[in-house]
Amino acid sequence: MTSKDYRREVIVDTNILVEFFKIFLNRSSLTKKLQIFLIEFLKNRKIIIIPQVIAEVYTLLFSKLTNKNKDLFKVWLISQFSFLKNLEEIYISLDKILEDDKLKDFGFTDIGLMKIINNRNFLLSQDYNLVSLCRYRKLEAHHLEEILFSQ
Repeated sequence: MTSKDYRREVIVDTNILVEFFKIFLNRSSLTKKLQIFLIEFLKNRKIIIIPQVIAEVYTLLFSKLTNKNKDLFKVWLISQFSFLKNLEEIYISLDKILEDDKLKDFGFTDIGLMKIINNRNFLLSQDYNLVSLCRYRKLEAHHLEEILFSQ
């Protein structure tokens, strides 16, 4: 992957956006090197999601909090509205997702993400199985660590 490729739009999987937010909540499981890389990689880039991703992100982050932290999280979430408004959300119909023969193995979000990959963007994920399926289908997808270590 060349530096030119990095200027393209990026579709982010749920796990990428969860880790991105966890960095700012001081809860990330990524190494410091990966945290810095992820922030820099997503900065000033068009980030694309599907509706299922943002719903999963909220559920995953909110469900692990205590009642006290849930109130703090709500305040923090409001502070993220400008970031969230800059995400490009692409709707993919349920019919298109249901047509896919891998739905039973990968689920609605992963199949939906694959359906929006085109020559202007690529998928960024931490899910090796999803990245492998995309590549098998000749769709461009990269694992976060793969991009970091290719530089």
